[in-house]
Amino acid sequence: MIFRTSLASLALAIPALAIPPPDFGFPEAPNDTALTVRFQNSNNSNLLVQEAALYGIGITQNPPSLSLNTSDYRSLADYNGSYTVLMVDPDASTPENPNRRFILHWMQASLSQSSNATSGDRALQNSTSPVVPWMRPSPPVNSSAHRYIIYAFQQPSNFSIPSQWSGLSAMNRTNFNLTNFVRDTSLGTPAAANYFYVSNQTSVPANFTAAPGGAYPGGNGDAVTSGDPYGPTGTASSSGASSSTASSTGTTSSGASSSGASPTGAAASGSSPSGSSGASSSTSSAAAAAMITGAGSLLGAGVIGMVALF
Repeated sequence: MIFRTSLASLALAIPALAIPPPDFGFPEAPNDTALTVRFQNSNNSNLLVQEAALYGIGITQNPPSLSLNTSDYRSLADYNGSYTVLMVDPDASTPENPNRRFILHWMQASLSQSSNATSGDRALQNSTSPVVPWMRPSPPVNSSAHRYIIYAFQQPSNFSIPSQWSGLSAMNRTNFNLTNFVRDTSLGTPAAANYFYVSNQTSVPANFTAAPGGAYPGGNGDAVTSGDPYGPTGTASSSGASSSTASSTGTTSSGASSSGASPTGAAASGSSPSGSSGASSSTSSAAAAAMITGAGSLLGAGVIGMVALF
């Protein structure tokens, strides 16, 4: 019992080695390089997103402001070029049935860095139209919370959208093949990233917020906090790519969102049972109890810690 308690404490103390956690199986920003993300609240104050924080759909209604902490990350401080930003939902339609992975919620290219940075924080500024406009997170009301991952890639000087991806738009963003897109555009490894959870369940207030490790009203259900327990076909997946039925452009349907909402991102209409889908697997139990920052990404550090505890 002492060993188990100490191990739990160790898990909470060790930060993630990358963002998002490596065991999600998606592209990741190494060295825990965080993208600073802020959403504007209804009272016009800025809400700073913590990695793996929990929100209701009202919090993330509008596009966030983004910045890079160049004082903490040398890889960011040494780069003065443009960035491409993508935000994706890997849990559509539901975490336990991600048959629409990924929903591309936002793609903005050619973001420049502010020249009047203070305290090492450089804002990312937009001067061009988005490749794919912002669509607010809006999972189905009968789904557990979805993960939303925002990536910032250092944009190649000759960056352009390849012809096979020219169909991406506000009406064509479902089953986006993130891995293939990154490969085809030579974006490389994400320079920085962040992720958070959003729930649209009827029991969750639209303005709900909770820090990493918190819980939604009614519990966290089947929200994925480590690994990829379901995968696009119901099996574990390590590639982060969309399902094998996705087209070469990574899109297979028009206008679909993670909730079946319109391309404007409006919340799903009608009523559905509140709470999660009702699955009662051991994975569900673990998810409800373990929504912590970087869960599942202890890797070698965890092994070392276990040896020390003996």
